[in-house]
Amino acid sequence: MLKAKKRILSMTLIGVILFGMLINVYATPSTWAEEFVKAMLLEGLASEEMLDSDKMQQPITREEFAELTVRLYAKSKGKTVDELIEWNPFVDSDNKMVAKAYNIGIVSGTGVDSEDRKLFSPNNLVTRQEIAVMLVKELKILDINTSNKGSLVYSDEDTISSWAYDAVAFASANGILSGVGDNKVAPKANATREQAMVLIHKIATKYGWVDNHYTSNQFNATNASQIFGFTVPNNNASEVIVFKHNNGLKYTISNMVDSYKPNIKQQQVDMINILYHSDMIKYDALKTLFTLIQKGYDPISKSFNSSETLYINLNTGNTTTTKIAAPYMTFKVDGQIVVEYINQ
Repeated sequence: MLKAKKRILSMTLIGVILFGMLINVYATPSTWAEEFVKAMLLEGLASEEMLDSDKMQQPITREEFAELTVRLYAKSKGKTVDELIEWNPFVDSDNKMVAKAYNIGIVSGTGVDSEDRKLFSPNNLVTRQEIAVMLVKELKILDINTSNKGSLVYSDEDTISSWAYDAVAFASANGILSGVGDNKVAPKANATREQAMVLIHKIATKYGWVDNHYTSNQFNATNASQIFGFTVPNNNASEVIVFKHNNGLKYTISNMVDSYKPNIKQQQVDMINILYHSDMIKYDALKTLFTLIQKGYDPISKSFNSSETLYINLNTGNTTTTKIAAPYMTFKVDGQIVVEYINQ
């Protein structure tokens, strides 16, 4: 039986580059990192492979971190990754992102082999001090003043390698690299993939290379309303229609407001932002939704051509063509976007 119906009009002012991948999920980002990982997805600062949920808490490799630095560089320059030139002198890596990082000047390798050929050691794990060095090198390339180093006060300061000391000092003094507790910076400890992503997003935000509409708290009691678990801005572009039933809540989120019809890509951005700020829509479900949107959108006709209906499991992000018992979203693209959430 229908108990209540509520329609809320909302609008966001952000842009987004959509990336995603359908995966089986074994471990999601840590609670403290999830909003930053979501933002990396929304801002296009990480690739599909980097956003693989089951690797979020694993140590990041040199190859993987090089990719993050390249995407950060592209974002700072307002370019796509494909526009950046490759130059690969390494005999132990054919990774295009590593070649781009080398050409930019962010990485220089780890030495040479017995035949004096340059090595990158792509699968080596990255230490915190190595991350600081690469990031500070990148900032210098981007004409950021890195002379403000301050004084280190960590109890393990003497374990920082001499070649990394200035970079660690700058990163620490400027809020890029934080301590690990007990007044330690742990320079030679490995960083996880999610820790590296948080660092990258901090830098992108600090220097204004992303708008940071995602991690910053823009919504408050004055400019937004709480509607059955959704934070909805008090504007007028996208529609959120909520039906309350005996067996839970059903949300239909549609962006086909008349004034927005010519810009269907912006409509789906508005909808995604509403979902992003909902505690009910977890990282993996949001990521899967992005993939479906990206696959269905035709940039030539500027329309969505797929009419397939899929059910997205909100706990795992997995999809099926038949209804499931767990909480889910129903996704259908047929000239517009409609997503439904059933809280069973």
